[in-house]
Amino acid sequence: MITIQMLPQLLNQEEFECWLLTKKKSDSVGMRGTAYCCPIANWVKESYNVSVDIHGSEIIWSQNKIESPAWIKNFVKQVDLKKQHSTFCTAQEALFILG
Repeated sequence: MITIQMLPQLLNQEEFECWLLTKKKSDSVGMRGTAYCCPIANWVKESYNVSVDIHGSEIIWSQNKIESPAWIKNFVKQVDLKKQHSTFCTAQEALFILG
């Protein structure tokens, strides 16, 4: 069972990138401007069966908050600035943002 204390160690950029690479380039991996179904929230849900809200600087899980790692803060900022909110982000776009 995953706890809120374990979550920061699981939020590894390389693991997220590996998850993205399992998708087709054109696959939608999440929506911009939506904390509960952004690409990182979807990765956490699919990989760890945990529903989180990603709010850029913080991650909310079951009414608990933790600070987001720097790479997540940057990723969310770039995804949300890229296009209009509530539009899909593809695996290819997410990989490009990660650099």
